[in-house]
Amino acid sequence: MQPGKSYWCYECDSWSDPRCNDPFNWTAPPNELPELKQCDGCCVKIVTNYSKPNESVRRTCTKNILINLFMVDHVCMYEGHKIGHMCFCEGDHCNRGPTLRPSPFMAVLIGFVCTVTMHKLFMIDKLL
Repeated sequence: MQPGKSYWCYECDSWSDPRCNDPFNWTAPPNELPELKQCDGCCVKIVTNYSKPNESVRRTCTKNILINLFMVDHVCMYEGHKIGHMCFCEGDHCNRGPTLRPSPFMAVLIGFVCTVTMHKLFMIDKLL
């Protein structure tokens, strides 16, 4: 997360607002979409009980959830058996979709890790 940055994030919970469910109709007119709030930090989308009758989707800002942000080093984190996940993103309205786009920094970091891993594998292959 970039300190000092703020974004407009959707603020809703599918238990009280069915518009918050997936698939999220982000092309609807603004007055038919869930509320947007200014967020100092990342936007987040939390899904619990994925693909179950009691599935819940919450879209909010990181400041509204209790989490140690020092531990957040992935775009998405999954809980056991993939029945729930939490995804973070940076950008206006970015917590609208079923999957979230990584921040540019995260994309560069993922590319760097892949490059280093491929280089190491290539070097090991040469030694064998």
